[in-house]
Parts: sequence; C-alpha cells; structure tokens
Amino acid sequence: MAYIVNPKQSHNFTRALGKRSKTDKIDARVLYQFHRLIDSKDIKVPKVDQQAKVLSSYLVSYEFALKQRISLSHHLESLRDKRLIALIRKDLKRAKKLEDRIFNDIKEYLGKNQNLKEDYQRLSTIPGIGEKAAIALLTLFKTYQGTNRAQITALAGLDPIRRESGTSVKHKVRISKNGKGVYRKILYLPTLCATVHHQRIKVFYQRLLANHKPKKLALIASMRKILLIAHAMYRDKTEYVTA
Repeated sequence: MAYIVNPKQSHNFTRALGKRSKTDKIDARVLYQFHRLIDSKDIKVPKVDQQAKVLSSYLVSYEFALKQRISLSHHLESLRDKRLIALIRKDLKRAKKLEDRIFNDIKEYLGKNQNLKEDYQRLSTIPGIGEKAAIALLTLFKTYQGTNRAQITALAGLDPIRRESGTSVKHKVRISKNGKGVYRKILYLPTLCATVHHQRIKVFYQRLLANHKPKKLALIASMRKILLIAHAMYRDKTEYVTA
C-alpha cells in the first residue's frame, strides 16, 4: 500500500514544521509525520500504466532535447568567434537531430498501439492543436486517468489562486503553476493560434477582452478552455464537433 506525495506538499509541510536542515533522517521523520494527515481511504496499491509511463518518459526526454537546442541557438547568436560558431553549429545540428529522433520515436510508439493512436487522432481534430500539443495532452490524460475538470486543470497548473488577507493584502488572481510546466509551454502557441483561427476559442477570447480582461488573463483562460475541451473528448472518446 502506498500514497503518492506531491513534492511541493512535503516541502511546504517541512517548512511549516520549521525544519531548516535537509538530511535523509529528517526527511524520513517529516514523511512519517505527514502520513498522519492522510485519509486512510487514499492509501492504496498504486496502478502503473505502462503506456503512460513510456509516453511520460518520451515527453520529458523531448523537452530536454528541445531546451538543449534552444539554449545552443541562443548562445550561437551571442558568438563572434568563427571557430566557436562552427563548433556550436555542429552541436546545434546534433541537438536538432536528437529532438527530431525522439519526436519520431513517439509517433512510432503511438502507431504501434491502437488505443493510443485513436486517442491521438481524436485530439488532433481540435483546431489549432498540432502533433506536439496532441501528444502532450494525451500524455497528461493517460497519466491521470479518471480525473475531473478541476483536477486536470490543477495538474496542468492552470488553476486560479487568490491571495487576500483583510483589507490590506489583495493580490490579483493568478494561476498556481503547480502542475508540470511542459504542458503550458506546449499549449501556449496553439492557444495563440486558436484565438485567431478556432471560432469557439476566438469568440471566448474576444468576449474576455471586451469585458476589459488583460490579454494575458484572456489567453490563460483560453488555454484552460482548450484543455477542458480536449479532456472531455478524451474521456468520452469523441472527435471535435464544430460549433
């Protein structure tokens, strides 16, 4: 029997206890204290979905390769020495090949598994959602099966949070960003595209702007709407229907 602890929860719990040092013994004691707060019904035998595990490892590796290529590209722009430029260009080509290889391996894996292939094709019917975004969404939904709207929004870090205390402290509502950032990064450009070419999202986005919402907030809300549309499609095994 086990309970999977969110690392941020255990970290914040440690801070609440006033623990400043970090050792294996301290971590073990804190986790032992933390388990007393867990409802017994939440402690169960974890189910490991092998397909979700493979997809997740592919996505993490792809994100690593992507970051490496972008980092090299930015570094190349700052160089002036011809020899260094030649060396970095070679590394940049290798990084691009690695990125493409991992992405092609992901698509090959999807093609070998009929259920994944069908889910991927359904998600790809959403206007503005390309191959990378469909793969990221599929990985998220496959990893966290049976989640509701609020849970999947939180897992992507798109859930709104408030900070208010009396009348003196009142911050603007913002997203938590507690979920994995890779999903928000990959959905950012498709959402921008959707606010122009996806009629349903375009109307939603323009309505928020008309109500004097900041562009950033309207874009985040549009991203959340796309996520929830995709989640409902995955849950119900349906294709996108144009409004």
